[in-house]
Amino acid sequence: MEGVLPPISIESARVQSITTQDAPFAISVLNRSVERQNLEPGLSLEEILNELPGIWVNDRGNGSIGERISIRGMGARSQFGVRGVQVVLDGVPLTMPDGQAFADIVSPSMIKRAEVIRGPSSLFWGNGSGGVVFLSTRSQGEAPKVRLRAVGGGYDSFESPGSFHQLSAEAKGRINASQLSVFVSNDQRGGYRDYSASRFTRAALHGTVPVGTTSVLQFTGAIADQDSENPGQRNAEDLAENPRGAFSRNVDQRAGKQSFQAQISTSLLTSTNWGQLTTSIYGIVRDLDNPLGVPYSFAVPPPDRVYRYIDLNRLAGGFRVDLQDQTPELQWGVGIDLGLQDDDRRNVDNILGSPGNDVRLDQQETVSNFSAFGFLNYRLAGPFSLHAGLRSDRVHFSMTDRFFSPNDPTAATFGDQSGSRTFNAVSPALGFSVELDNAIVYSNYRKAFETPTTTELVNRPDTDGGFNPNVDPQTVDGFELGIRGTLNTLSTHFDVALYRMNVKDRLSSDETPEGRAFFFNAGETSQNGIELSLQTRFNHWLSAQLLHNSNQFEYTKGDFDGNVLPGIPDHRTQVLVRARMDRLWIQMGIRNASSYFVDDENTEKNDAYTVVDFNLGGAGLPMKTTTLYPFVRISNIFDTLYSGSIVVNAAGGRYYEPSPGRNFQVGFNLHI
Repeated sequence: MEGVLPPISIESARVQSITTQDAPFAISVLNRSVERQNLEPGLSLEEILNELPGIWVNDRGNGSIGERISIRGMGARSQFGVRGVQVVLDGVPLTMPDGQAFADIVSPSMIKRAEVIRGPSSLFWGNGSGGVVFLSTRSQGEAPKVRLRAVGGGYDSFESPGSFHQLSAEAKGRINASQLSVFVSNDQRGGYRDYSASRFTRAALHGTVPVGTTSVLQFTGAIADQDSENPGQRNAEDLAENPRGAFSRNVDQRAGKQSFQAQISTSLLTSTNWGQLTTSIYGIVRDLDNPLGVPYSFAVPPPDRVYRYIDLNRLAGGFRVDLQDQTPELQWGVGIDLGLQDDDRRNVDNILGSPGNDVRLDQQETVSNFSAFGFLNYRLAGPFSLHAGLRSDRVHFSMTDRFFSPNDPTAATFGDQSGSRTFNAVSPALGFSVELDNAIVYSNYRKAFETPTTTELVNRPDTDGGFNPNVDPQTVDGFELGIRGTLNTLSTHFDVALYRMNVKDRLSSDETPEGRAFFFNAGETSQNGIELSLQTRFNHWLSAQLLHNSNQFEYTKGDFDGNVLPGIPDHRTQVLVRARMDRLWIQMGIRNASSYFVDDENTEKNDAYTVVDFNLGGAGLPMKTTTLYPFVRISNIFDTLYSGSIVVNAAGGRYYEPSPGRNFQVGFNLHI
């Protein structure tokens, strides 16, 4: 919240020259000024993104499964990683061709800019685009040449269980006409709960190089290495008695995750006689070791019961090219996307956190996604504009069962599970907008689709390998009416959106008694809501923001017809007040969420909660050749006991992921 801002260019829609002033759909943009970066801990995506309307980020306090991101209810059921929402980091899609994203590589404190497209967005990004989160860690023009950063904190003291610290450094410079920036960070946490320690080490390099007089080459590279424990969830009784406890089976079996990811991307932007031509290519390598506290079968009694260890090696990449041009009356664009994903998956026995020698599943999974799209924005008479677009996607899954052998009686019992599945989707979009003096009114229809991921196809209620033939894609028809703009006389920016989404063949999850997740199509749902954001600057030193999201999500067809959709509160409200007095920077935040169901059968609810946070910082203290920016944050001041995240339909009633009680972070940034 930086007061009333001029029009801001939008990158997440992949449309040149579109801004917040004329975008014909619900879009939220956060530009984190250098001061904001200096005076906020920025330890989680929840802290960064939850001041944007329409998006809900759950910091699950569990590095091994990551934060959950949902937009208008899409993605709220994700068991791990990000599902149903497209995530893009520095132009590289973290969402794979199968629709799943892992945000381990995102360093929240280094985010300089965030864009959120609220609602179905398959026209822009294809599979798994119930919304878009577009993040950038590229240094902005006002950034210092060198910044050193240190953050520490805990729950009672620095020495108490759960203490944490983060060290990072970033720099930028020029080599002739080329611009370069780099950062590295290391984040170590003891975790609020037992057995929830984690370590994340990340680094990134960005560059911009002029190529001749008509082209610019942009490149980015990033790596992330993590090692995290998995405390599991709690049931209602355990939550009340010991919220900081861990699920005993996870501790006994040393459940957790070790992963390494590296990615690289280059984009060439060229001005031609036909318009702006953009060509991009990217590649991703990911290695995952994932010991689980989930047995293959409860039918085998202890101590002979065997637990699973997932070994996954992934290669992914893509190619994108689009051509766009505009005149005062018409803006148009066409393009193609190609995405490839190759997963080498093995399940072996989990021997107290280490892989055993007995192979239980061995298969190669490949996913390819080819799409073509086009759009046009046509200005009619006066302030009226028409917007239309169409995208066609083909997503092909194939699997080679390497575990099967005709000469192996054990493997031959299940037969050869090799196979393939192909899904086709057409995603239209049609909209209408009216540009007023200081506002835009828009209405649109957009469609999205979401295929099952490789994990959702592989995880079957039985223990067989191969793809589940009974899970199909879900589709979303979204309707939207909104207005956003500025009341200059009141120094207020407003954003109001009404939406309705009809979801068919909704993908849902359940767990076997053993705790193994599997996926199915639960029927149809209706998801209606309103999003409100008001940002006001009272004077040069005091500003405030109000966010409110109200929704009504329910099943309209299927086994749960008439039930409320679990995992999402009907009401969420946040108030932020910021004051800047000389060199003192103060922020007070209040977050509230209503109670909500935790299962499709609507038998149990997560309690409502209200949490208060406080930030205090020094806005630039000169020290000879450097400038110091100290800060302190106290989160959950009143030590509220609550679960900011739940796992829908979890086995054994273990729905709840307890959020931290009162905790503090102290840190500083040093500009050189």
